[in-house]
Amino acid sequence: MEGGPAQIFYASLPDSEGKGAYGRFDTTLHTLMKVETHNHPTAIAPFPGAATGSGGEIRDEGATGRGSRPKAGLTGYTVSNLRFPDAIEPWESDSHGSCSRIASALDIMINGPIGGAAFNNEFGRPNLLGYFRTFEQTAGATRWGYHKPIMIAGDWAPLMDALPIKIHCQWVHC
Repeated sequence: MEGGPAQIFYASLPDSEGKGAYGRFDTTLHTLMKVETHNHPTAIAPFPGAATGSGGEIRDEGATGRGSRPKAGLTGYTVSNLRFPDAIEPWESDSHGSCSRIASALDIMINGPIGGAAFNNEFGRPNLLGYFRTFEQTAGATRWGYHKPIMIAGDWAPLMDALPIKIHCQWVHC
């Protein structure tokens, strides 16, 4: 999103004596937003699948132009009914079965959010937003639902006006 004027506080480039200083600088800040899915890895191994979904999203934003600074993350999960072992709800009794190669919706909702948040926190980026939704329904002879889960990872980041475009570098042969 196109931004506007802002003051930011950061270190200046070193001067001829190699000394830099922290200070307040006027710039234009734009807002970079990105969301991606990481469905299959999260379905197979919820904690590492969701963690690498968040990690890939952090990498992509940091690689935009000459670099943004990811600030806050989000993770979201859409799965089939949870089916708590000792508390099956009436609407959960019409089961379609399960695939042995995919984690259960309950396992995904226990381990996935922790994996996504852990990777965010390891990079100093709080996971501030999220959602989860469950859905299954039989219509006619067909069982509908999110049997293969949806996992999204997203972020917002400020991007200084001078940084969206990469600089062409010349190859140097040593």
